[in-house]
Amino acid sequence: MPGVGYSRSCCEPSDAFNHWLIPFDWSTDAPSPKKPQAGAQQAQSSSSKVKQLWRQGQGNVETLLHTVLDEVSSPQEFFDRFIGDTADFTILDMDSKPWNTHVDTSDGVLGKWREDCTREMEFLAYPVPVAFAPMNYVIRIEQSHRYQFVIEQGVEVLQFVSFILVKQSDKSPSGACPYADSFSMTQLWTIRPVANSQKSGTACEVHIIGEMNFVGRAPFVAPFIRRQAFQDHQEAIQGWLNGAYATLHGQSGIQVGTPQQSKKKSPQSSARDARNSFFAAARGKKIRMANARALLIAFLLYVLTVLASGSFPKILDAAQS
Repeated sequence: MPGVGYSRSCCEPSDAFNHWLIPFDWSTDAPSPKKPQAGAQQAQSSSSKVKQLWRQGQGNVETLLHTVLDEVSSPQEFFDRFIGDTADFTILDMDSKPWNTHVDTSDGVLGKWREDCTREMEFLAYPVPVAFAPMNYVIRIEQSHRYQFVIEQGVEVLQFVSFILVKQSDKSPSGACPYADSFSMTQLWTIRPVANSQKSGTACEVHIIGEMNFVGRAPFVAPFIRRQAFQDHQEAIQGWLNGAYATLHGQSGIQVGTPQQSKKKSPQSSARDARNSFFAAARGKKIRMANARALLIAFLLYVLTVLASGSFPKILDAAQS
């Protein structure tokens, strides 16, 4: 699904995006965390380079991907091929079929980069029913993006940040999706040049971390939500890697549009392959004993949620009628 540009008038920085600049650790020369560092629209000028890397904040952090792309020679080329307005494989493509394998999506819109190195993206998602959310729901995913180029020890480094919020949608046939909007997720991509293992020259090391923060007080099902959220984002990033390889090898026998197994898996690949997948259970796949235990725990948590909300008598009355 190709990106569609916003008009400038509907893409002005929002209060939510400016607020995000405070909890996330933006270590730059900017005089205020609420004023994004200005930069060239398509990262073509080195005069706007800031001096320090952005770092993770105080939330729950996990590595989503750590790999090397031998096919990409520099952070600038990485930006042009995957981040820029004319990218061959965009961030919106990552969240679309066939690369997105964990949730169906539609109505995707990817904004154009502004001069302050920010843009927005959004789409609708259709989560697969799970124990604590057994109905059919529609949610809206809103993302705020920002990038910077940094000179670190004499070499150019690219950083790309995606701040992700889930919003309830009035298109949802079953009303609000439980706990969907109870947290935010931040992805921090850091792209560094490294020695190329396949040929002379340089390649790009891609390191992506995810940081999760609950909005307000964490719910009592927070451990399950946290685990499921990181698993979904790891799967999404693996989809990006598959699509990136297919794009890079589009002229070398790999058909673009067909998911490929990555040549270099992230440190979490084996854990992701063996994860306790509630989505897999919902689709009728084989459930391992660990999955069955987790599913039972989630069901009990859902029952407790219903009882705590006082909805159980209403459910019984509806069933009897």
